Amino acid sequence: FNLYLLTLKIDGVLVDISQLERAALYDAQGKQVQMQSDISHAEKFFWNDILLPVQNKQELILYKKILNRDTDVIDIQEMI
Repeated sequence: FNLYLLTLKIDGVLVDISQLERAALYDAQGKQVQMQSDISHAEKFFWNDILLPVQNKQELILYKKILNRDTDVIDIQEMI
């Protein structure tokens, strides 16, 4: 990965907070891939009176398909 990332555990759930601009990841073959997330597609949720943008589900699934780690495959199955 080539991004800033903060991971929190909230009520037993791991939550990643990361940058969107200029973020990149490495696919299963080790090739660097620029993330194509669009903040305008983010869903907005309130948490503790704070409005948070959350990555669109379809973009998250695409991101996890690129990574294709065992945990990503499981996550995708649970999201579909």
